[in-house]
Amino acid sequence: MGSIVRTSRTLFLVAGLALGLALAQRFGATLQFLAFCGLASMGLEHVVVDRATHRLARATTMRAGFFGFVLLSIDALSDAHPGRIAVMVGSAFLTALALAALSAVSRNGLGRGDVRLASVLVLHLASIGALIALRGVLLAFVVGGVVAAVMMLSRRATRTSTFAFGPYLVVAAFVVVLVPALGR
Repeated sequence: MGSIVRTSRTLFLVAGLALGLALAQRFGATLQFLAFCGLASMGLEHVVVDRATHRLARATTMRAGFFGFVLLSIDALSDAHPGRIAVMVGSAFLTALALAALSAVSRNGLGRGDVRLASVLVLHLASIGALIALRGVLLAFVVGGVVAAVMMLSRRATRTSTFAFGPYLVVAAFVVVLVPALGR
């Protein structure tokens, strides 16, 4: 795994800096900004590692989920919006349930790491709104499906090929947060 990260170090740093600046502009100096910076760090790591190994580190995902939940809950309470916490938890739970069911019926398609990752991403997205969280998950499936279709049409993949879904989840989450037309 060290060589994976070493070869992508410059891209990783540039992407992290760009994401950090975009998130600062989106959220300002808030706890939401800190939570999303932690999510960006986890997401960048998962994109690099999942593409290379088709594995998502549970500890990394859960750490981002825990610290994100704490920061976003404090933010919701300090803004006098405690209902936002219920939206976050409910959205993450429903996402985990739906994707776990999809994982159970798909043969080696959607893994448990993808289910955990999607739940953590949705927890963060739902702090903005439940509709944003839904848009993030749907966009990941649309983009992943289009890429899979293009790969099959270009004969670079077959119907039974596997590919990492984590990167599509991460990219879609940040697209709906940072693209104004999608995230409002």
